[in-house]
Amino acid sequence: MKRYGFIKTFTDYVARNRLQFMLAILCLVSGTVIGSLSAASLSDEKFNVLGSYINNFTSAYGIQSVSHGEIFGFSIYNNIKLLLFMW
Repeated sequence: MKRYGFIKTFTDYVARNRLQFMLAILCLVSGTVIGSLSAASLSDEKFNVLGSYINNFTSAYGIQSVSHGEIFGFSIYNNIKLLLFMW
C-alpha cells in the first residue's frame, strides 16, 4: 500500500514540475552533444592529450584490478545518490 502511495506521489510531483524535468533533460542531452562535438573538433594533438588524460584516469583503477564496468557503475551510483540528495 505504501509503495503505491510513493509512486502516486512521485508521478504527481513529476506532473506538477514537468517543465523543470524537461529543461533538465534538455540541458543534459545538449551538454552531452556539445561536449561530444567539441571533443570531435579538437586538433589531433589536443585530442591525443584528452585521450591520454582519460586513459590515465581509468588506468589508475586498472592497477587496482577494477574493471571499467565497475567504474561506470560506481560513477552512476554516486551521481544518482547526489541527485537524490539535491532533490
